[in-house]
Amino acid sequence: MASKKSVKFTAKAKKISGSILLVVGIVLIVFGSIVSGKVNQGRRKIRKAQKSVNVIRDVSGASGYTRGIGKAASNSAQKKINKGKRQAGTFKGLSIVFLVVGIVCVSSGASILYLGYEPKKRK
Repeated sequence: MASKKSVKFTAKAKKISGSILLVVGIVLIVFGSIVSGKVNQGRRKIRKAQKSVNVIRDVSGASGYTRGIGKAASNSAQKKINKGKRQAGTFKGLSIVFLVVGIVCVSSGASILYLGYEPKKRK
């Protein structure tokens, strides 16, 4: 009798842990997708800002007098753009980690959940 109780407990524990892993995996996949979308949105803004800085540098580089003014005006913007590019790369890597770990959790949780059910014994 003791072995049947431990088997039921083990099956119950498998069901619970499988369900938890499944939910955590789904949450990680959703969160990773949201972060990835925000990163792509930020990269579009960075490209647009880089184009503006390039236009300012090109226009101001026409003469020696305006070159210094254009460089001074675009330096702080270029620093912010470079910082944004570094942050976008960091968060893109983080979103990939969330997605991969989420997929692993979902597949593990589904497997554990499936294996947690014991076939019914027929009489």
